[in-house]
Amino acid sequence: MNLKNFIRSIPDYPKKGILFRDITTLIKDKNAFAETINQIVRRSKKYEFTPWNLAFGFGLLHGLGFAGALSDIGIENNEILLSLLFFNIGIEIGQLVLIPFIWIFIFIANNYNFYKKSVVFSSYFVGSMGAYWVISRFINLFY
Repeated sequence: MNLKNFIRSIPDYPKKGILFRDITTLIKDKNAFAETINQIVRRSKKYEFTPWNLAFGFGLLHGLGFAGALSDIGIENNEILLSLLFFNIGIEIGQLVLIPFIWIFIFIANNYNFYKKSVVFSSYFVGSMGAYWVISRFINLFY
């Protein structure tokens, strides 16, 4: 099965000079979608995935997204690497600053027997924030 036949090409979208590849047509056809999954599984068996590989891959994807955002706000190409480096350092420092607060919260939750309730609340809170960001960014694509 040639999966390229199931991918729609939309020229000049979202702006002139860009060829957008729409995979929703591939997802709609259940046989093509199943074949896509099978090909991904077959190709991925060649590689040994470790946590380091996966973290590197996700970090690379996020870095590319941040680099695109930095160029969109007007940072020159020769300044993106340094800007991205310091942006990433800032994110890492922010995460390190939050760790003691999370430990204190977990300690208090364990000592006062509301750990299970706090896990449920935290899960709903994080899920709700993620859903909000996805929906707001999706809406911003059209407005």
